[in-house]
Amino acid sequence: MRTTLLPLFAAATLTACYDDIPESDPRHPETVESSAWLKQLKAEDRDTATLLAQQCHDEGAGGFFTGEGVLELARCMRRKYDEGVRA
Repeated sequence: MRTTLLPLFAAATLTACYDDIPESDPRHPETVESSAWLKQLKAEDRDTATLLAQQCHDEGAGGFFTGEGVLELARCMRRKYDEGVRA
């Protein structure tokens, strides 16, 4: 059950955790862009968003509980998506 819920938790959490990184942080523009991309991907293709989150989590990319971890996870997901990974 835990492995079944993890991808759903990951996809839902990714778009909600960006408030951890303040606007004064130099990564802020990347964070805004990543958040928009993740929301769009989740709306258009939830299965792929879940798959990418699971694969990146399994590889140890980032985490779900800090802004920095979420940003690292989003980078991994974007890289995999650009490489053609789809559900």
